[in-house]
Amino acid sequence: MTDPQVESPVLRSADELTYFGITGRGTLQAKELYRFMEHTGPQWWLPMSGMTREEFWRSRQHALVARSTVVRILAGGCRPSDPVSVEHAITHGRRERRGRGDAEYGFLDVLSVRRDSDGAVLADLATHTVWVDFRGGGRKVAAAPPDGLACPLEELPPLEPFPRLGEPAAVAEFTWTAREAEVTNSHVSFPSYAERAENALFDAGLPMPELPRWQGWYRLDFLTGDRAAVKVCQDADGYLFGFCPADDHRPRVCLRLSNAGA
Repeated sequence: MTDPQVESPVLRSADELTYFGITGRGTLQAKELYRFMEHTGPQWWLPMSGMTREEFWRSRQHALVARSTVVRILAGGCRPSDPVSVEHAITHGRRERRGRGDAEYGFLDVLSVRRDSDGAVLADLATHTVWVDFRGGGRKVAAAPPDGLACPLEELPPLEPFPRLGEPAAVAEFTWTAREAEVTNSHVSFPSYAERAENALFDAGLPMPELPRWQGWYRLDFLTGDRAAVKVCQDADGYLFGFCPADDHRPRVCLRLSNAGA
């Protein structure tokens, strides 16, 4: 039986900024965008699957893993308790697997946060995810999306290629902590990569854009307890950060930092 098709709406919610979600420069922290997504996301999963996200993942033995993420911080002047409006569009579909010729399946989530007082867009996010099949104890990119989602399967835009790093200007080593990982799968979260990259930049005495644009690519996630090194490299538009295992020079995750206000 074919699943009924339900059009995916743009999800909206009213929220307010929190004291610990604002930087000393008066801009939103990247982690706040994920907090807002946790408020809007359940509005999608219940109508489309009849259960919560975690219940659906467990029942189908599939989970979503990040492929690529872009976070832009676009305006400052943020204050605690500022009312904001959040819009979140979710698209489920297929995209070509670069260099392989076959397809993979996942989501594109696009979220924006607008300040109610002046209409300024404070920040936005676009994240690409892929379905991973962990039936039988393995872990592989799913050959098809799991059954039971009452939404259309659309064509997703292709992903940009994983960048090549140059000679690093600085290298910092550390161990990923439980605070930096997601509760559902112990994978290190995107805001944690951005925070580690920003710390490495400041430790090296290099300037940070006031309005940053972070773009991330994932070959393989890091987990809580993994020992890692971040390489800081100059880039034409800013900086590239390569996150490598401490005993391997090849980056698993790469971030690009540029100026979102340029």
